Amino acid sequence: MTRPGTVFLAALAIFSSAVAAFAEPSGDAVEAARQKMGKGDYAAAISDLDRITADQPQNAEAFFQRGNARLAQKDYPAALADYDLAIAADPRLVSAYAGKSLVYRTLGEYDKAVAESTRAVEAVPSSAVGYHSRARSFEEGGRYAEAEADYARAIERDKNDVKVYLDLAGLYGRRSQPRKAAELYTIVIGREPSFMAYYGRANRLRELGKFREALADYSQCIKLAAASDRFVDKRYNLPGSYSGRAIIYYQLGRYKEAVEDLTRSLKLVEESEALWNRAAAYQKLGKDDLALADLDRCLVLRPEDVDALLAKAAVLLHLGRASEARPLYERYLTLVKPEANPAGVKMARDSLKKIDAAAPRDRAVS
Repeated sequence: MTRPGTVFLAALAIFSSAVAAFAEPSGDAVEAARQKMGKGDYAAAISDLDRITADQPQNAEAFFQRGNARLAQKDYPAALADYDLAIAADPRLVSAYAGKSLVYRTLGEYDKAVAESTRAVEAVPSSAVGYHSRARSFEEGGRYAEAEADYARAIERDKNDVKVYLDLAGLYGRRSQPRKAAELYTIVIGREPSFMAYYGRANRLRELGKFREALADYSQCIKLAAASDRFVDKRYNLPGSYSGRAIIYYQLGRYKEAVEDLTRSLKLVEESEALWNRAAAYQKLGKDDLALADLDRCLVLRPEDVDALLAKAAVLLHLGRASEARPLYERYLTLVKPEANPAGVKMARDSLKKIDAAAPRDRAVS
């Protein structure tokens, strides 16, 4: 059901929770601003933090949180400037170095990211924060062995920080070690149950073919995200969980339930991935007209969506509308190189041969 080479992953707190992983306790006014950030109201948070920093120019935490808000707004130069102000106010505020590292990771400047994380390690060697941040930088830069080593160092310094376990589990998942990842997620769930832990374990259990266990975890994710008032849960995690559970329903042959969950996801956020998957479920239910409608919408959202192009051509051919299918197959072959998707290219070529073979009979009948 899922597209070739893709995996459903909710955008788990794209910026805010990433920097929150390195946050430290703050004053009431700063905490109130941070709560606004958690709900996606970054402009209000920045306004509050502007007042705090004007009154308290040595409040390192306020500068740090303002940097987080500006990072969430993708104002990277301003975020870096605020993190520098936080460091100037408190050179031992390791979370500010980690914030700078996150900016550089976001920009794809991994060497700079590692350098900032190393500054955090040097500032407070006993803290897990610098090692955790550097592990993330190594990982995103493709230096996986160094990343795993730094995750281990972070755990040595703080065995209770579940965020490190979550990130190491994520590394194992991306490195095709789903069993190791699932074990770490289970440890986290035993200590501090969270959406991220259940969602990560659900994805890994799905890879291991443990569909019923994965179904239970996705259902728990939906319960947690639906009960939350956080922006990231409503905007990303809840629809992602419905989509993830739909994949399990599909793999279990429960196509009607797959359609229902994908429809719930699409009501929250319209994404081509969910449309593509719902089209696949509609086809299994024999509802080709609805499948075509979803694939058409996919191509409106992403005109170069080659998976939707190929799927639409296949549905049209199945319906006997070969003249409409032909240009879609031909376009697919112009967009996709054989080495990129050998199975898809073979399907398109074989389908065109089938259309060509049937063409003389079609003309004779007409």
